[in-house]
Amino acid sequence: MNTVQIIKTEVEEGLHGAEKQAAEKEAAKFAAKEAAGVYKEIKEKSPILSEISMLVFRGATLFVLRDPANNLLSINVSQFGKKKINIWQPYVNWYTAYTPVALRRNRYATTLYRHVEALAIAAGCRRLKSLAGTQLGLLHHNGLGHYFWGISLNLDKEGVSRGLSVCVDYPLVNLPEYENRVPASVQRTLRGSEPAPLRPISVTEIRRRLGANQLQYETEQTLSEVI
Repeated sequence: MNTVQIIKTEVEEGLHGAEKQAAEKEAAKFAAKEAAGVYKEIKEKSPILSEISMLVFRGATLFVLRDPANNLLSINVSQFGKKKINIWQPYVNWYTAYTPVALRRNRYATTLYRHVEALAIAAGCRRLKSLAGTQLGLLHHNGLGHYFWGISLNLDKEGVSRGLSVCVDYPLVNLPEYENRVPASVQRTLRGSEPAPLRPISVTEIRRRLGANQLQYETEQTLSEVI
């Protein structure tokens, strides 16, 4: 039976103040080092993979699907939110999914996603949000039934463009207050890129709008593999 390895920052309970901060910093470093080991284990280069250690250091969780012999089958990097400021939260932020090229078309990424989704719902997350940065990522989200809301221009802290990505926002639990409303997160993500639509957009329409433009990670590596 396949298993899921979980790599994240963990500290013992009962710590406070400076002692807790120091422990969290060391635990984050240790988790990031473990994530870097998973990156090396994959033995494939991708701008997507190069970010996983940094994401884990900043609080995300790395989920690794492994076969009975402990071989890596697929990874998922997500971060579960805890705060509930409005009706849309808490969110799970889905950053990365990747399956080694030789292992694709076995639905490993989908199997792992469903596991992570169940954990997110159990943790109280109401919605999922993500930025699809490749065509394969777009197809993966579409296959999972996720909602697309538009195309976002990603800028770094200096205001320099990092490329385009597709805004994904999807309810993990269906609540009456979500009916006919545009998530606040969608409006923030698309601000400055394009007006937020009144309802989700089909993958066909997203592709029509993209035209010949490439998504963020495809500008660095043609059709970067994500699933």
